[in-house]
Amino acid sequence: MTTEFEDKKLIDKNPAVSGLMVPLAIVLVGALIVFGVTRMLSTDRSYQDLVGEMESKSFGNKWVAAYELSKVIASSQVPKEEIPELIKRLGYIYKSSKADPRTRDFIVVALGALNSRESLPILLLGLKDSDKNVQFHSLTSIGNMSTDKLDIDWGIILNLLKSKDTAIKQAAVLTLGAHKVDKAEALIEGLLNDENRGVKYAAARVLISFKNQKAIPILEDMLNLKPDKDNKGNGLDARQVESLKLNVLNSLRKAKWIALNKTLLELSLEKSGGKVSLQAKEVLKLLKN
Repeated sequence: MTTEFEDKKLIDKNPAVSGLMVPLAIVLVGALIVFGVTRMLSTDRSYQDLVGEMESKSFGNKWVAAYELSKVIASSQVPKEEIPELIKRLGYIYKSSKADPRTRDFIVVALGALNSRESLPILLLGLKDSDKNVQFHSLTSIGNMSTDKLDIDWGIILNLLKSKDTAIKQAAVLTLGAHKVDKAEALIEGLLNDENRGVKYAAARVLISFKNQKAIPILEDMLNLKPDKDNKGNGLDARQVESLKLNVLNSLRKAKWIALNKTLLELSLEKSGGKVSLQAKEVLKLLKN
């Protein structure tokens, strides 16, 4: 498995960080991440059965059980009162799976689906994991957690902004943005000049919540993007461009930031603007009130 953004497929189930997605890159939303599996498995096994298989020394494909567990958790089949014990067991399995990155990876995915702060100690270990996918999904799991203040060392994630892996770097940007970590603003601002477009766009989107003026030129570029019909330009199709613009508009609405009103007005007047034009009109109306 790679850590390229296009290889990450997520199902959006968490409105807390919805709108942080950039289509050409990462969708940092969702309770269940499905990746690297070409065959969907069906099972009637309970989460206790699956965890038992993962704990068994004789069971070979622990990662398959971990993947199945992530599906069970995402369908809300774990009683709340049993979550602490489940996290404890998964933590032990994670630590005992040193030679099995796929199992560690799907354990992190399962913990992210639980959306419980009791998972944080294992997710923080995941940020330091030797496997890039484990790091990536640990970041997204933390990003998907409730936006109430988390009592963690944000320095670990701030350091990941320097990662050479663009997927890790962008996931770090979006995670810090999801929790609006104030001391991240200056570092994220520095990424507005990143050579990777996905990282640059993510940085601009996150800086909307800080009302950072330096993000305005890139945000304007994003709102003025045109679909690449012959794949010789920006590489984004009509759906991706529309999704990108709608996410920027949604963030502007949430931040109540009027800095781009001129661009919004132009978008709202586009006759063939579709959803983007309608959303721009709505945002302008809300910002005027």
